Amino acid sequence: MLVEIKNRQGEIIITGAYESVKDVCEKKRADLSGANLIGANLYGADLSGADLIGANLREADLIGANLIGANLYEAYLGGAYLRGAYLREANLREAYLIGANLREANLREANLRGANLSGANLIGANLYEAYLREANLGGADLRGANLREAYLRGAYLIGANLYGANLGGADLSGADLRVADLYGANLYGANLYGANLGGAKNISLPIINISGTQHSIFYMDGKIRIGCVEKTIPEWLLEYEKIGKENKYTDAQIKEYKKYIDMIAMMEKDKT
Repeated sequence: MLVEIKNRQGEIIITGAYESVKDVCEKKRADLSGANLIGANLYGADLSGADLIGANLREADLIGANLIGANLYEAYLGGAYLRGAYLREANLREAYLIGANLREANLREANLRGANLSGANLIGANLYEAYLREANLGGADLRGANLREAYLRGAYLIGANLYGANLGGADLSGADLRVADLYGANLYGANLYGANLGGAKNISLPIINISGTQHSIFYMDGKIRIGCVEKTIPEWLLEYEKIGKENKYTDAQIKEYKKYIDMIAMMEKDKT
């Protein structure tokens, strides 16, 4: 059948005999810049490496689509269905994804700088090492999402649901996490320098990260984690020497880490 693809200005950019819009998009994936694909059925489409710069994909069905390495710079994906889509290393810089369904999508190493993901469904999404500097994730649902090592410097996360999310090693410096729900979130090794946690739910302050000579020290919610060992402050004060020797710390290192434990214990005592 004859299929025509227009750009956002209404000009025909692709025309010809194809089985469907999905067929033309897969075959002409290098020529889809600025394409108007509102509500298009692209379920499971192979659009890897596609040029979709500035394309309008509002409410398009991209469930399970392969968009690995695709260029979606400034693309409009408001309300799009991207559940389980593969977006690894995709360029989504400044893309509009308000209310998009990205549940369980793979966004590993994707560039989402300045993207608008407010209200998006990112439950269980993989955002490992994703670049989210200054991205808008206000009110987004990130329950169980993997944000390990993600770059979220200056990101807007007001009211985001981060229940059970993995933020281990993430850079959240300068991020706005006001009123965000961090119940059960893993913040081990996360950089929270300058982050705004005012009114954040299900989290106890302070959160402390210290880089020692042997392992890093992480403190949150009454527990100190040194390397892979996590214990309460009283437990560490009783067992620090035994644990240090079991983990082959030198005498000098045991004394060093005892100072860190004492510092945290004193700080908590001063709070009461």
